[in-house]
Amino acid sequence: MRTLQYYDEIGLLKPAKVTGAGYRLYDEESINTLQQILLFKELEFPLKDIKRIMENPSFNKKESLSRQKTLLKAKRDRLNRLLDLIVRLEQGETYMSFKEFDLSEYIEALEQFKNEKSEEVIKHWGSIENFNQFIQK
Repeated sequence: MRTLQYYDEIGLLKPAKVTGAGYRLYDEESINTLQQILLFKELEFPLKDIKRIMENPSFNKKESLSRQKTLLKAKRDRLNRLLDLIVRLEQGETYMSFKEFDLSEYIEALEQFKNEKSEEVIKHWGSIENFNQFIQK
């Protein structure tokens, strides 16, 4: 899989072992790391930010999963609202609302994280400004 090769090249996910034939073998720890990477990617974190976050000595997987769950729930809720809108539009409803496109719940979760964990934000992103740029994206 080319993605795993790329992750290895950039130092994001190293295989547990490489065979003489060049096959990368992954152990349970590697698979757990890959899951963490994929969760960050689902939240549209750039690979360089994922690497920086996961390499930080203060990275806490349990806390990270909790924050990711909050953000993914906000994303899911927004997508559900958009799907409901599509169903109504398919049924011929003329619906003039744009609340389904609202990202405020997702952004609110990111802002709450920033406010509660400013030291962690600075450690991971280098500064509050860098984190704010991520939120704006």
